[in-house]
Amino acid sequence: MLHSLKESLNELNLAFNTNTSAVIAATKKLESELNTIKTSTDKISNTDNLTGVVNLIENLSIQNDYKLSILKEFPTYLLNKK
Repeated sequence: MLHSLKESLNELNLAFNTNTSAVIAATKKLESELNTIKTSTDKISNTDNLTGVVNLIENLSIQNDYKLSILKEFPTYLLNKK
């Protein structure tokens, strides 16, 4: 279960370096994996995999916050540049 989630997160991470359709496809796959986990009655037993998943989520979050902040500041940069 965690292995599939980790693979989906890695695919999303790689998709950010390609194109929008790859990001959308990877996001849909990740949503599907998360829904599977939500509805599963299995308990997560391997804490090593859980730590890896948490680290990957944190890394994606930091990258995306940085990218979003650049996008938010870009119009201000253009106005000040003129």
